[in-house]
Amino acid sequence: MQLIDQGRYRDAQKILEKLGDYQDSAAMIKECGYRNAEVLLSAGSYAEAIAAYEALGNYKDSADRIAAAKRELMYITYPDVIAALS
Repeated sequence: MQLIDQGRYRDAQKILEKLGDYQDSAAMIKECGYRNAEVLLSAGSYAEAIAAYEALGNYKDSADRIAAAKRELMYITYPDVIAALS
C-alpha cells in the first residue's frame, strides 16, 4: 500500500502479483494497472497508455480512456489531416 501511496504503481503491481489469491490482491493489481495507465495518459505517452488500458480489459472506464488516448495520438500523428478537416 505504501508503494501505491507513493505512486509507484508498477512496483506495487509486481508485489501484489506474487501474493496470488491473497485477499483483494487481484482487485488491487487491476487498480495499480489503471492508475499507471492514467499516469501514462497524463504524461502524453499515448501508445503506452493504450496498451496499459487494453491489458485491463473491461475495467472501469478503460474503453473510454483508450478512445481518448487514440484521439490524442491521432492528433499528434496526423496534424495536417486534422487541420485540413477542420
